[in-house]
Amino acid sequence: MSKAILGIDVGGTFTDLVLVLPDGSARIHKVLNVESGALSAVRGACELVEDASAVSTIVHGTTVATNAVLERRGSTTVLVTTTGFRDVLEFQRQDRTDVWDLFWTKTAPLVPRALRMEVDERLSADGAVVRAIDASAAADAVLALVDEASADSVAICFLHAYRNGVHEAMLADAIAKHRPGLHVSQSHKVVAAYREYDRMSTTVLNAYLGPVIAVHTDKIVQALLEAGFTADVLVMQSHGGVVPISAAGGSAAALCLSGPAGGVLAASHVASVAGIGDVICLDMGGTSTDVAMVRAGRPEITYDSNIDGLPSMLPTFRIETVGAGGGSIISVDEGGLIQSGPSSAGAVPGPACYGRGGSKATVTDAWCALGVLLDDGDPNRYLSLDSAAACAVFAPVAARLSTSVEESAWQALRVTTANMSRALRLVSVEQGHDPRDFVLTCYGGAGGLHAAMCADELGMRRVLVPVAPGVFSAYGMVCADVTRHYVRTRIALVERASEVAQPLIDEMRTMAMDEFAEFGFATPPEIRVVVDLRYVGQAHEVQVGIDAGELNSIAIRTAFDEAHAKRFGFCETTTPVEIVNVRLEAVLILPTPELRDESTSGEAPTQKKAYFGAWMDTTFVQRSAIASDAVVLGPAVITESTATTVVPPGWNANRDEMGNLWLNRL
Repeated sequence: MSKAILGIDVGGTFTDLVLVLPDGSARIHKVLNVESGALSAVRGACELVEDASAVSTIVHGTTVATNAVLERRGSTTVLVTTTGFRDVLEFQRQDRTDVWDLFWTKTAPLVPRALRMEVDERLSADGAVVRAIDASAAADAVLALVDEASADSVAICFLHAYRNGVHEAMLADAIAKHRPGLHVSQSHKVVAAYREYDRMSTTVLNAYLGPVIAVHTDKIVQALLEAGFTADVLVMQSHGGVVPISAAGGSAAALCLSGPAGGVLAASHVASVAGIGDVICLDMGGTSTDVAMVRAGRPEITYDSNIDGLPSMLPTFRIETVGAGGGSIISVDEGGLIQSGPSSAGAVPGPACYGRGGSKATVTDAWCALGVLLDDGDPNRYLSLDSAAACAVFAPVAARLSTSVEESAWQALRVTTANMSRALRLVSVEQGHDPRDFVLTCYGGAGGLHAAMCADELGMRRVLVPVAPGVFSAYGMVCADVTRHYVRTRIALVERASEVAQPLIDEMRTMAMDEFAEFGFATPPEIRVVVDLRYVGQAHEVQVGIDAGELNSIAIRTAFDEAHAKRFGFCETTTPVEIVNVRLEAVLILPTPELRDESTSGEAPTQKKAYFGAWMDTTFVQRSAIASDAVVLGPAVITESTATTVVPPGWNANRDEMGNLWLNRL
């Protein structure tokens, strides 16, 4: 590595930065998002980097797409579809997300009915043209509706376009002739797979977010140039791969979990280096907590994700998110029960202990009131803390509960931990995995505070807190490879695998090679192939990796039976199996820098009082002062510049040769 690589993760409250230097050493930085995410990112980069010209690559992850969906701040979008299919977004699926909720309602579509228009065209299920489209007349009608609604984007999703995108392409070309700057998403380019509602939802998501992402990326590129950065800029996607920032607007929906994906990728890498293949990731920041599973060193990918009730068919790390972060607001409901989140104090005003005008109790205030987070005058910390302000905002909570300030804060933390533990069960127990067989890997500014408490809830015995946990997702950005995913639907018996799948693999391989060449990469990507298989009559599929060079139907069938038995507990060896989708992943592997901390300097440990259900003598020690052969007994608080780790009673901690912290239940 001849030049430095900079990873930037723009979160809801903080922007985290990791600069990996040519000698392999790393520098970290954290800034509070007091302005827009793009400006915070560039401000942090300028504060961290001494010579902008020494940076060759910048990898950027962001929550802009996720927040735009959650807050419904995307672009005004027009949906164009086949006659008779205007209301697919309303019909949705026949399932119900919560059968016990008497007040359950469907998620409102991103495109209201008045902005959904039909076009007289039709393809058959095999992609043959049944009724040709009048692209010119259709484009005139679409643009009239765009002008009437002042829309910024168009989503085109025709019936069976996953088999043949000719009509979508003709309409998109006709629109571009009259309005070349208008964002247009075509379903066969976004995701060429069947399931009408899911494909339409994904296409609408892409169109809804496209202009938002384009504005964000333009702003950050311009600000970086003005600051003197001329490095290549890559963007993290939801499946842990990166693409050039110029391609981000066209695949905007793939950025919905861009930031959290970096942390999952980094966790899988650090765990593998430590000799662990199976981990559960817990990323707790200022606004939310993200959890995910890594098995055999690979994060679990889903092609059926859900973003605030809106389905997406794009490949995504299977990440569950809960509104539990350091800024989560603590309240007492009408029944006298304590609540934690999902509302957050954010970066402005933030928790009361930040001294920025916060007036509501938060999770961070709870730790401050309990004597765990202290304003110890450490100049390396990014924020000073006011424990008196934390106690003051918890006084009304304590009064409502008829208890002390410290006990109300402790109960708030127990509720927060329970919320996080439910998300951990979603990715483990509810997927058929025993969490006790996994190591919990915690990061994010607040991850180490709750790590051992969450592990106790699930019966887990070991916790890994990596180096620089407070900026760990930013480190994941520089661990990523350039990755693109492609998919084609063909339903056929597995015995026809060679006949059906091979032409699709060849087609997608050619597309990948051409696209990577357009990106400017001289080295061709590695090719990995996955097929979606199911027993004939089933509604959903199981993904199985195959050897693209040798499509052996017997081997594919055997692998599917094994995968089905592992996931569902049974297999039907005599029932016919069919191929549904063929997927190709193109990966250009980039060097992965190691994140190490071998320093052994720091102040001597001190003893102070902290509250863990009762006031206890607690060891406070700097992480860098823990020798590799030392063991820290709980209760203890381990401090560093970007995060704090709690070792509760009944646990101990040690530090390995890489600088990772290990918490062990006694």
